[in-house]
Amino acid sequence: MYPRPGLTDTLSGPGRRLLAACCAAVAVFGASPGARAAPITYAFTGIFDVSNAASNVYTDKPFAGSFTYDPAVAPRPQAQLGAADYDALIAFDLRILDVQSPFGVSVGLAAGPPTGTITIEEETNGANSDAFVLRPSEGPRKVVSSDDGRWGFYALQFRLEQRAGSLFDDARSLPPTLDLSDFDYTLVDLRLVATSGSAVFDVLGRLLTLEQVDNPPLEVGEPGSLALVSIAAGALAVAGRRGRHRSTADSLPKLT
Repeated sequence: MYPRPGLTDTLSGPGRRLLAACCAAVAVFGASPGARAAPITYAFTGIFDVSNAASNVYTDKPFAGSFTYDPAVAPRPQAQLGAADYDALIAFDLRILDVQSPFGVSVGLAAGPPTGTITIEEETNGANSDAFVLRPSEGPRKVVSSDDGRWGFYALQFRLEQRAGSLFDDARSLPPTLDLSDFDYTLVDLRLVATSGSAVFDVLGRLLTLEQVDNPPLEVGEPGSLALVSIAAGALAVAGRRGRHRSTADSLPKLT
């Protein structure tokens, strides 16, 4: 018994050239960086230790939470060397701890596509200092939850700042990692707005810890490479069908 002809054996000259071109294109794009950097997640703790008579229920209370961002996101078009904004924040949560009911509260950004705002400031190119700033309340998925529903809205600035020296070379790229020891000033500025009435609480604090935690990698192929793979797969399928048809036709007895 002779082996059945392979795919390339059943292709005509043009078919072989098409298959070779598709395979070459897939190989080239497959060798290029076809996967985006994985999102990064950090867990943090801190304390609201700035005295404020209007919000003393939260003064000296610890807080904890986490955030996830995508360092591969490009800055918004108006980015400059000294300051740039990014729609790169994927998720954020912060809960004030050790608070008696009914004053318990948590705020955040529900997980989803990168939309929350991150700002990078770079001192040597015009900013007042080098800073990494999260503004989760500017995203469309912001959420606030309280024990008795008293808080209906929040605004938050989560700021890591280096005032004594330069940390970033250019604001137009997000840092792939963060280390709390690289910053000499931190600020968590939380404003809570009551669901009914005009009560507003401003709560100020600082970070105590910031640790990167394991996060499931998100590997996303580049659109161009995915398209080429699809084209190549389609070409292989068509070529295979033509090859099988030709083999079947050749095996039929010829009419004389």
